[in-house]
Amino acid sequence: QLGRVPGVKETINDVNNWVNKLNEWAKQQIQDYKNQPNWNERKERGGNALIDYSRPQGANDETIVCRSWVDENFNCKNIDNDVEKWLLNGGIKAVFVGHHPHGQCPAVIHSANGLQIFQCDTSYSGQESQETSLDRDNTRGVAFSNVF
Repeated sequence: QLGRVPGVKETINDVNNWVNKLNEWAKQQIQDYKNQPNWNERKERGGNALIDYSRPQGANDETIVCRSWVDENFNCKNIDNDVEKWLLNGGIKAVFVGHHPHGQCPAVIHSANGLQIFQCDTSYSGQESQETSLDRDNTRGVAFSNVF
């Protein structure tokens, strides 16, 4: 969720302060991994929280990595007014997201106030590749998109 950093109880209301704190936390997780890259007897290793943060519903569903701007029918959602205001007030004009497939090309949502959302996961864009692929678990499709 916006303004949340794993392990910090309070919500950070300033976008730039939040990004800085989130980056500090991520750097600490990377250092923890460097210090303990192997699994221990409790099946943990350094950086576990960062791995958890990068998966759907990760970090007690506070991850921002696996969020989506499409609904259950894969149609683009409207941008929440409070989210839009918070991001724009923090100087953020574009958000790039993935981890939620939606079609054959990236979707771009434009708000009336200038915020742009780029939904860029096209991994289900050509599932027929599974039939010809040597790797039957490959669900990434055949399309390639490059967002500038």
